[in-house]
Amino acid sequence: MNIVRLESVGSTNDYIREHADELASPCAVVSDYQTAGRGQGSNTWHSEAGKNLTFSIFLKTKGVKATRQFVFSKAIALAVADALDEYAEGISVKWPNDIYWNDSKISGTLIECAVAGDKLRHLVIGTGVNINEEAFPAELPNPVSLRQIVGHEVDRDEVLGKILENLEGYAAIIEDHGDDFIGDYYGMRLYRGFGMHRFKDADGELEAEIADVEADGHLVLRLADGTERRYGFKEVEFLLS
Repeated sequence: MNIVRLESVGSTNDYIREHADELASPCAVVSDYQTAGRGQGSNTWHSEAGKNLTFSIFLKTKGVKATRQFVFSKAIALAVADALDEYAEGISVKWPNDIYWNDSKISGTLIECAVAGDKLRHLVIGTGVNINEEAFPAELPNPVSLRQIVGHEVDRDEVLGKILENLEGYAAIIEDHGDDFIGDYYGMRLYRGFGMHRFKDADGELEAEIADVEADGHLVLRLADGTERRYGFKEVEFLLS
């Protein structure tokens, strides 16, 4: 994979969108610091300069149907989770593509798609992983870094290399139409994937279990009485203890 390294940038996702005609695919744009890092929806992504991994991947998708786009979200989540498994236990994937260590967030991803007709033209996959940060702003609800978990500094490039290698493996599976394999493994790795847990939706708090994550990315929760509710992104919140 081609790698472009930047000292500072507003957002690596924005950089790729502005330079898409010049970049080969696949390509990873890595920055030591993002001045305007973005998360899902209106969220921002905090990262201390030179401490963590902030990168975006540019991937041309060779005519993949747009209805399959969520499999790429699963793939990057699994690629990050598999890499972090080599450093710590307790790593899981929180729907849709955050990475948790126990009940703390260590990584997040924002995916932007370019579509032509019913096909994906390319994807821009922006990911942040907390590696060596030692203190986070108080307003962040539950952050954690790999250094806080393992007790020592970790080589950021080493982690990046593992993630990119894993992602290339999952991309090959997707190209071979192995969506079901990725979906099954994603289901096994889900945060709160088993048992009843507390959530909050537009109607208030509820207790439910994760019944399914559909191929298009919708989360299905099953309540104690057997009824099911279906949610898109940002329509339901996982309540922390």
